[in-house]
Amino acid sequence: MTAEDHPGHSRFADWLMGDRATGPLLRDRGNLALVTAFWIVVGVVSWVVEFAISYVDPEGPISLARAATRWVYAVLWWIASLAGIWLADTFTVRSWRNYPRMLFHAVTGAVISVAWAIAAYYINVAIIPGWIPQGVGRMINTTSLMTWWFYTALILLTHAVIYAREYRNREVQALKAANLATESELQALKAQLQPHFLFNALNSISALMHRDVRAANEMLAMVAEMLERGLRRVRTQEVTLAEEVRTAELFVQIERLRFRDRLSVVWDVDADVEGALVPHMLLQPIIDNSLRHGIQAKAGQGRVEISARREGEQLDVQVRDDGRGLSGSGGEAGFGIGLSVTRERLSKLYGRNHSFILRDAPGGGAEVRIRIPYIGGARNRPRESTHVETDPGGDR
Repeated sequence: MTAEDHPGHSRFADWLMGDRATGPLLRDRGNLALVTAFWIVVGVVSWVVEFAISYVDPEGPISLARAATRWVYAVLWWIASLAGIWLADTFTVRSWRNYPRMLFHAVTGAVISVAWAIAAYYINVAIIPGWIPQGVGRMINTTSLMTWWFYTALILLTHAVIYAREYRNREVQALKAANLATESELQALKAQLQPHFLFNALNSISALMHRDVRAANEMLAMVAEMLERGLRRVRTQEVTLAEEVRTAELFVQIERLRFRDRLSVVWDVDADVEGALVPHMLLQPIIDNSLRHGIQAKAGQGRVEISARREGEQLDVQVRDDGRGLSGSGGEAGFGIGLSVTRERLSKLYGRNHSFILRDAPGGGAEVRIRIPYIGGARNRPRESTHVETDPGGDR
């Protein structure tokens, strides 16, 4: 059913109503309280001033009850203000060419001004002792024009508030849309890490099956545990560093089954940064890159060092290996899937307020250094700084 199908419908009414404002201003109790408090203050001040000025009047001072006429005006203005705010909120002028609404507010202002003068006159006659009536016509002539201008100013002010609210609302909606888009991109990037990890893990298990079935079974169980952890955090972008270290330690245990006594891993994580927030699955692809492009291609034992500490307002995370390095790998140790996804996730999460450096480490090998803003999260139970070297000959 269209608007024209309703009985009594007019195109003028449709044009007049148009689209509504972002929400009723007076539904907010704070706005209602603000308007009420304003006119209470005006009533009190004008009442006291009227009483005080009467002492310098040649006709002599008046009583407080006689000065209460100012309270009548304040109450009527309070009612007129609420009516004006509601009308401006309901029939908002959306453009300078919306003449019907402009005319509506102008006529409504004239009606309210006359009604205000008539109400003030008869209320004063009825309840204010000593108030001298000079005719309702005189009251209208002396007050209606000023009342109309005050009412018009109120309508303009209310429109300014409505426009500001709508502008703010558009800004908030735009920010929400941008955040949703960024969140979707981050989820897509993070989703690429799981298949990458699983592909590499299955290759490792396949290789182990031919020489150590027990180790392959252990690796399969730990891969399942790591995947379960990942599923529990599938929608989480940031975790505490302590949790991220635990996940990375599980990954190191998986890789130790493959490298056996060739792998030595050193953890050097300051205790005061364990509660810092870092991207989930930050360390695993970096460590994996060090193992596959550094340690795996190296003859003999290899060493990986992971450190994290706070430097001012930045969290500094480093992963270093003693493998062939970038120059010795013929470019193989560059930005593969894991590092590329990690670098892009950092860019999405922190913008320019981060750094990601992949370079040859002093003394040989490769080094990844990440600096992100230090953001404290939920602290785990305090413990001493972690400085653990994985024993390559220990039990699996």
